Amino acid sequence: MSARSRRHVIRCLVAFPLAAVLALSAPRPWVGQMASAANAPQPADAPAAPHLAVTTHSITVGGTVVQYTATAALEPLTDRAGKAEADMFFVAYVRQGVADLSKRPITFAFNGGPGAASVLLHLGALGPKRVPLLDHGAPPPPSAHWSDNPYTWLPFTDLVFVDAVGTGYSRAAAGVPDTTFFQPDGDARSFAQFVQRYLAATHRQASPIFLAGESYGGTRAIILARLLRDEFGINVSGLILISPVVDFETLNTQYRHPGRSMDLAYALDVPTYAATAWYHKKLGPEFPDLATAVRAAERWAVAEYLPALVRGDALPAPAQERIAQALSQYTGIGEAIIRAQHLRLLPNAFRRELLSDQHLQISALDGRVAVDPHAAPAASTTGLMAPLAAIFERYASVELGYARADRYEALSDRVERDWTWGARGPSDVLDVTGDLRDAMQRNPAMKVLVARGYFDLTVPYYGTEYALNRLEVGPALEGNVIRRYYEGGHMLYTSQASLEKFTDDAAALIASASAPVHHP
Repeated sequence: MSARSRRHVIRCLVAFPLAAVLALSAPRPWVGQMASAANAPQPADAPAAPHLAVTTHSITVGGTVVQYTATAALEPLTDRAGKAEADMFFVAYVRQGVADLSKRPITFAFNGGPGAASVLLHLGALGPKRVPLLDHGAPPPPSAHWSDNPYTWLPFTDLVFVDAVGTGYSRAAAGVPDTTFFQPDGDARSFAQFVQRYLAATHRQASPIFLAGESYGGTRAIILARLLRDEFGINVSGLILISPVVDFETLNTQYRHPGRSMDLAYALDVPTYAATAWYHKKLGPEFPDLATAVRAAERWAVAEYLPALVRGDALPAPAQERIAQALSQYTGIGEAIIRAQHLRLLPNAFRRELLSDQHLQISALDGRVAVDPHAAPAASTTGLMAPLAAIFERYASVELGYARADRYEALSDRVERDWTWGARGPSDVLDVTGDLRDAMQRNPAMKVLVARGYFDLTVPYYGTEYALNRLEVGPALEGNVIRRYYEGGHMLYTSQASLEKFTDDAAALIASASAPVHHP
C-alpha cells in the first residue's frame, strides 16, 4: 500500500448491492465501522472475490490537495420482475470535503469497442492514476507502473468508470443470453439502469450528470442520454464524445460496421489521409502546415471527389485522370495505385502504401505511428489492451484493495464476435444522429463536447463532422455543440500536449454545463 495514501479497506465477501456505497458520502468513521464488520468471520462458502472495496487517497493537482474516496464494486442489475441479469463492475472516485454534492458534477466514463472495458480512459487519461501511453504506438509493458495523473478530472468532477457487460469484471447472470447486452439498445439499457441505481444509492440525483464515451462509447453515450431522459427521467447536463462514431455509414467496411462502404465514406477519409501524409512529409510545398492540408482536403473531397465517385464508370477519362492526380496530391499515394483501385482508396491500402518505400506501415489508431508490418499488431487495439489488463489487475489489488482470481477482460473477443446490431442491423446502418437530436431538443440545456484527433484512421474526424452538420437542431441549440480537434490519433490523449488541452476543454464544458440556468 502506498505510504502517500491513507486508506480504510472494506472487503465484503458476500453479494453487496450498490446501496452499501452510501458510505461514500458518509463521515469517515462510517468507513471504519464497515471495515470492522468486514473483518468478522465469513462463512466457509463465501465467494473468493470481494464485491466492494473502499479506500481513501489524496493527490496534488496544480498545487491543490484533492482528498478522494475510491470505490471498486459490482452492482447487480435486474429485469422488471427483479430477476438477476448481470453484475456491472465500476470504480468510482469521489472528492471528499464537498459541502454541497448537489452542485458537484459527476461523470460516468466508458470506452467502446464494442467489447472494450473502461481501462483506457481510466488509466490512460481521466483517472487519478495514469500509465503513460506512448506516442510512438508501443504498448506499455505489463510491468509498467502507474503514477499520479496531473491531468485527472477529479478537481472538477467526480468520476465513475463503468465496464460494459462482458468486459472488465462485468458478467451476465447465469442463464441470461448474451443477446440481452451484446447489441446497441440492450447495452445502453444496462448502462441506464446502472446510472439510475448509482445516483439513487449515493443521493446524487441533483448533481450535474455527464457522460464521457470514447469511440463506440461515444455512440453509447448518445443513445444513453436519450434513454435516461425518456425512460428514467434523468437529465444529462453534458456529453463528452471522444473520437465518436455518430453515423456508421461514414466508415469503411474494414471496421466491421453492419453496412457496406459507400462513396461518401471514401470522400470523408481524405482529410485524415492528408493530415497523415503531411505529418510524414509526403505532401508538396503547397501544404506548409497541418491546417492548410486538412482544410484544402476537406473542400476538395466534397466539392470534386465525391461527385466524381458518384458518377462511377460514367466519369470521362480526362476527369478520371484529374481526380487520380488530385487524390495523389492530397494523400501521397501514387497515381497508378489509385487508378488500379478505381479512384477509391481504402484506409488499409493507404496505411500499407504511404511509407512502403521505407518498409513501414501506418497504424490505424494513429497515423503518426509507423511500424514494421510484422510488428503491426503491437500498435493495434489488441496489442495495447492486453498489457493494460495485467496492469489494471495489479492496480485494483494494490491501490483499490480489490483482488480477484479471474481475469480482467480489457478487450473481449467474445463480445466483438457475438455482437449484433439488433433492430438497427444490416439493412439499417446504425446512425445515432437522430438520438442526439432528440436528446438535445428535449433537454435544451445539455451541452456536447466532441473531441477528435486529426490522425485517427479508425474513425476519421471528417465523418463525425459530416454527421454533426446534419443534426438539424436549429440556431438556438447549435452553439451547445463544441467541436475540438487535436494533433493525436484515436486515443488523442496519448500525447501530453493533447491530453492537457483535452482536460482544459472538458473542464470548460463541465463548468459551463453545470452553471445554474437563470431565467429572465
